[in-house]
Amino acid sequence: MARRARKPAATILSVMLLAFAHGESRADDSDADGIDDCCDNCAAIANSNQSDVDGDGAGDVCDCAPTDPTIFPNAPETNDGIDNQCPGDLDFGSVDELSGTIGFFDPTNKHVLSWPAQPGATNYVLGRSFSGPDSNPGVFCGFSSFTTTSVVTTTPGLGFIQFYIAGAWNPHRGSLGRTSDGAERHTVICN
Repeated sequence: MARRARKPAATILSVMLLAFAHGESRADDSDADGIDDCCDNCAAIANSNQSDVDGDGAGDVCDCAPTDPTIFPNAPETNDGIDNQCPGDLDFGSVDELSGTIGFFDPTNKHVLSWPAQPGATNYVLGRSFSGPDSNPGVFCGFSSFTTTSVVTTTPGLGFIQFYIAGAWNPHRGSLGRTSDGAERHTVICN
């Protein structure tokens, strides 16, 4: 049986280095800039110098505000009175909205409603809407202010559903989400 000749390891390595030097993308370097995606501050656009002038972790070529460290792609909202996201981000256009999910997460008490804390916020507002035979579930009334990110709720009466909305209130009034027509909700009018 004839043995096949094996290429020396040095030849294989030099071919791999040559391919990389000519700009071929590796599996872990999507933009072929020589920086692995796990360490690249802008994995979608080549930026081998990794410039990040404002130090927010988003490379300048991907950052919609490269000189403002509070605004960058998919930034968490802080209670600063401005929108911290970039165009194309899910919540772009909403100012100081809560990032995360509001819900009943305490397995020991199904009546504790909680939401994520927002950096900088000192107070939150919680509104409640009822849905019943003669009610409009889109109208949120009964707003209360809290300094915590959780509150004990009540069980709705038979045939009713409760809807909740929460937002940062101080020092800057945050977004309370969007209405069904897409407009940002900052205030609530009860009818």
